Amino acid sequence: MAWLREQWQRTKHFFGRRRFDDDLAEEMRLHLDLRVAENPSAERDARIRFGNVARIQENSRAAWRWLVLESIFLDIRYGIRMLASSPAFTVAAIVSLTLAIGANTAIFSLLNATMLRTLPVRDPGQLVAIEIGETPYVDNPHWEKIRDHASALDGALAYGATRFDLSTGGDRQLIEGLMISGSYFKTLGVPAFRGRIILPDDDKRGGGSNGPVAVISQRFWLDHFNGDPSVIGRTIQLDRHAFQVIGVTPAWFTGLDKDRRYDVAVPLTYDPILTGNSPDDSSYWWLTVVGRLRLGITPERAESMLRALDSSFSKGDGLLRLHPFATGFSALGEQYGKALFTLQALVAIVLLIACANVANLLLARAAARQRELSVRLAIGADRGRIIRQLLTESLLLASGAALAGLTLAVWGTRLLVRMLSSSQRLVELDPQLDLNVVAFTAFAVVLTTLAFGLLPALRASSARPNSVLKESAGVGRQFGMTRAIIVIQLALALTLVSAATLFCESFRAMLNVDAGFDSRHVLVANASVPQGTPLARSRPVFEEVLGRLRRIPGVVASSRSSRTPVEAGWWQWSVAADVPRPGSARSSVYFNCVSPGYFQTLGARLIAGRDFNADDSPTTERVVILDEAAARLVLGSAADPVGRTVVMRAPDLSGKSVPARVIGLVKNMKYSSLSEAPHPTMVAPLSQVGFAATSTSFEIQLAPGEPARRALPLIRAAMIATDKNLSFEFQTLEAQVSDSLIEPRLLAAVSGFFGAIALVLAATGLYGVIAYSTARRKSEIGIRMALGATPRHVVYLVLQNTAWTLVIGAAAGLALAYFAGRVVGSLVFGVRPADPQVLGVALAALILTAALAAYLPARRAARVDPMDSLRME
Repeated sequence: MAWLREQWQRTKHFFGRRRFDDDLAEEMRLHLDLRVAENPSAERDARIRFGNVARIQENSRAAWRWLVLESIFLDIRYGIRMLASSPAFTVAAIVSLTLAIGANTAIFSLLNATMLRTLPVRDPGQLVAIEIGETPYVDNPHWEKIRDHASALDGALAYGATRFDLSTGGDRQLIEGLMISGSYFKTLGVPAFRGRIILPDDDKRGGGSNGPVAVISQRFWLDHFNGDPSVIGRTIQLDRHAFQVIGVTPAWFTGLDKDRRYDVAVPLTYDPILTGNSPDDSSYWWLTVVGRLRLGITPERAESMLRALDSSFSKGDGLLRLHPFATGFSALGEQYGKALFTLQALVAIVLLIACANVANLLLARAAARQRELSVRLAIGADRGRIIRQLLTESLLLASGAALAGLTLAVWGTRLLVRMLSSSQRLVELDPQLDLNVVAFTAFAVVLTTLAFGLLPALRASSARPNSVLKESAGVGRQFGMTRAIIVIQLALALTLVSAATLFCESFRAMLNVDAGFDSRHVLVANASVPQGTPLARSRPVFEEVLGRLRRIPGVVASSRSSRTPVEAGWWQWSVAADVPRPGSARSSVYFNCVSPGYFQTLGARLIAGRDFNADDSPTTERVVILDEAAARLVLGSAADPVGRTVVMRAPDLSGKSVPARVIGLVKNMKYSSLSEAPHPTMVAPLSQVGFAATSTSFEIQLAPGEPARRALPLIRAAMIATDKNLSFEFQTLEAQVSDSLIEPRLLAAVSGFFGAIALVLAATGLYGVIAYSTARRKSEIGIRMALGATPRHVVYLVLQNTAWTLVIGAAAGLALAYFAGRVVGSLVFGVRPADPQVLGVALAALILTAALAAYLPARRAARVDPMDSLRME
């Protein structure tokens, strides 16, 4: 109770301090008057015996106040006044720090959204992903085995991402879908916002007890049903199949894929109906399996218990592993994680350069405040108190920059998300300012405060009181510090500029790479017929569409294929030479099925042999075309493969080995990425493929100058006239190729922007130091000119002193740039990580920028009037 009463008294004193101060002053005056009244003739002695009134009052306040809090409050108030008195300095410091902190927060927000933020589900730390072999996916037979016999898990779920088509023909209306196990929502602890969730009874082979059901997200409910409460029981068409809506999930749950929000989820049992895949197909690995560990079971123990389920879980390539899944899955993080970490390192360098810039500004400002600080030290101020005051001012600068940087980060993160989105799919990340982002920004504030504020504070507080009488005292040491900081700035700037040059050269190399095909004037149409359509029906439909396309005015050539160039994913087949070479074995090559005219439509060059034609039918000899890489891999040479025979897996997916004659050799074509090395690829005619395909891609080459918007209505009409149930979507091949360049484009754009910012910051710092030094040497320069020195000599003198700073900074920067290039080597294409040309370009940019920054104050110094300088002396 006594402690509470004391705190209450302190609180009363804190909020009523003016009244208490007046009472205390009055009490001190009365005590002093009493001492004087005892001996009026010895007033001075009475005052001496009474003691220092200010100190007695301070000691009295200490008994009843939180002096530390009041002291901090006074430091903040004084710091704000000091910063407001120097608006130019304050604005310059906050702007440079805002840009740096904002950039760091923006990149971290993306990393946090993709890799760090935990899922909004029950006990996310107990979730583990189950992987078998080298792939993160599992086939349905293995999933069912884990589901039915995993005693180490307190629930398990499986899901596969897909896209559903809401249309019943014509232009596709694609939405994001999930095929989920009946335990999906229950294992995650996600309730229904309306209706009910999908349950195990809905996910049974052959169809659930309640028929085809679906759960929709709240976003889909609002967008497509206007938030209608009577949505439960309504029917939606997914890939031309009817599903009954049984529930709506809460807005906070968007799925386990963090950059892909689902719209509709249906039970796994309906995958065979929607895709035609058999639930017993062990070659179809597409499910993500997640389990919840039982209480007291470690991941290692659960892993060993799961491996005991089946011998295939514990052998060779089938080895089962568990991975933490608290943060969910992000395709963006998997694909661009290294690029994002690289960008985080680059913007961290920008922050260091900005800190160095502000440190130099603070050193110059401390020199201007030397008299004030010396007087405060002379009258008894503690050095620690001075340091705290200066650090408080630095903290105010960093805090103001952080607040502005958070606003900038929100805008910058949205821009980065748009840059990561493709023409066909928008990245749906939610980079919100959560606790992780706020903590990161707070850490950045503290770190930057120490980085740019500690050294100037220590330097300023070390001034001796007699330095007030010696104006030039300490100038040389302070100028040496600023030179050292400039060296650091130049080295970091050169590192960042070299990295930016490296990424820009890599992006340019990708743009100029020989892809083996011409993407100009080519339109890609992805079309599909209803699932379950037999081959005897789908093949004539696709062939008729192809014939109609070739008759459209403005269409130069047209073809169809199973996959188009530079398309995500791959298709591999096993193949070998009919007469194996010594030491050779069956090889895995990339595969594609195309129609006659495919290579002509894409402008690919047939080096030898012939293209497919109408005579290549299911009843004739099987034929294939190899690219140069496949001919070397399978046959040992690309010199003369035409007429040779290879043995491949049967096109009907029966697994049988069948012979095929090589009828052509085509130049290497990029298969799934422009940055990939030539992948051995084998191409077969679609007419000899025996498995049913309900979707295909058409490549349509338009005449140069023929706009796609004019041809599209005619293409749509041709498809609808062929089959009104045909659905389709369009994209130019150039856009598809451009989508494959998202990562190098992002690295080049962001690193290039911040490389330029780094140069500006370094140049600004160098300019400030040289301008300060020339101002200090104004009298010396005037005397030199009075004795006969020419302006040219003065400029040379200033630049000569600057040259050594630049040489040291450039040498350190080149070493750092070489190391940085080796680190990011896996992210560049067509250029060596430590390419001398790249380093040379970066060095030239730094030298030119530094020369300009040094020349401007040197030229101003050369215009000094000698008489004015001598009068100042």
